[in-house]
Amino acid sequence: MNAAGLTVGEALMWLAVFVGVLALIIGVVVWRGRRRGRKGIALDIALTLSAWWLLGVTFFAVMQTIQLVTAPWTAVTSSDAYADWGSDSTCAGMSPETGPALDCAGIDSMRFTLVGISLGAKLLLLGGQLLTSVLLALPAALLAVIAWNALRGRPFAPAVARWLYLGAGVVLVAGIGAAILTSLGTHTALHEVLPADGVQAPSIVRFAVDPLILGGAVVAAALGAVFQHGARLQKETEGLV
Repeated sequence: MNAAGLTVGEALMWLAVFVGVLALIIGVVVWRGRRRGRKGIALDIALTLSAWWLLGVTFFAVMQTIQLVTAPWTAVTSSDAYADWGSDSTCAGMSPETGPALDCAGIDSMRFTLVGISLGAKLLLLGGQLLTSVLLALPAALLAVIAWNALRGRPFAPAVARWLYLGAGVVLVAGIGAAILTSLGTHTALHEVLPADGVQAPSIVRFAVDPLILGGAVVAAALGAVFQHGARLQKETEGLV
């Protein structure tokens, strides 16, 4: 979630709006839970927030798909394209005694708005966007499964462990797949329109997979093992009673 504005106060205002909406949703769930005498209010909150999370991710995924398919332009970001700034951008070795001054400048990434790119490039970018949406929705889906079963008195139901193991696999496949498809789509699209206006197309293909993808898969698999062990202990305990 990003909160941006032309001033610090404006950015803080949008952040406060987001926090306020979140607090309102939680407040309504708590009020309804206490009115009905429910004991698992925290689980109700988790399930409700998960539902809103999934709804938001689905909405933005649909809007991004419509935009990519119907809009005449496509926006991509690349850290490997090269722009010739000329000699003025070289490091001048400025001294601190001269006061505030620009010594060096570089480009970590560039954003491009492209028109008329091929259907293949658009499909690659669309696949990357959809897999990224799957990654964003997965934590909410897993949390909803855990809260749903816990609210029904089955916190260690076998289905929970299976969903967590499945989630670990989805994190790996979707995370790596999103990186590959997005990189290939960006590379293909830029090579269709560049060089132009002093900007050169990327000379390499880079697949940037976030280490958090591997960490998320490991955490999901570990939680699956914990819930599986809990289900086994619960079954053994019930057998002794």
